[in-house]
Amino acid sequence: NSEGFLDMKLIGNKFYLTNTGDRLKSNPYEPTSQDKLVILDKDSLARKEVSLGQAEPHKIAVSNDEKTLAISHTNDSFDTSMIISFYDIDTQKISRLALNESLMENYSTDDTLINVDFDKDGKVWILTWKNLLVYDLEKQEKVFGIDLATYDLEYSHLLALKKK
Repeated sequence: NSEGFLDMKLIGNKFYLTNTGDRLKSNPYEPTSQDKLVILDKDSLARKEVSLGQAEPHKIAVSNDEKTLAISHTNDSFDTSMIISFYDIDTQKISRLALNESLMENYSTDDTLINVDFDKDGKVWILTWKNLLVYDLEKQEKVFGIDLATYDLEYSHLLALKKK
């Protein structure tokens, strides 16, 4: 068994951790992905796990009211889908948002999800290498999107400016 935690947030007396691990099957050379959100009670260390499917969880963002977590999933050349999972702390339910052609101004299978965050109004801000998307989770709709390449603001260009 191997387990790795990629991000952690503390809300109240609970830690929320993104976990990626491989639980070995009968054949030790065929790992099965067990990606999940781990909820750990700070005092008792009681552990609860919520399955996040096969897409490796990465960063956690917390809404201002501390009722919703947005969890970005890493994507790579093997899995080009870009997914955000939303975890409702009160109902303990997961919903998913696939970043597809209808949401992204410059949709591409070689785009990479960089970060996710909430603003003070509860809108979800999603940054990829090529796009910036603002999404209204309550209304389940795109607020606006920008093709960063149009303005020569692709993430790689922003990193180059930061190094100067």
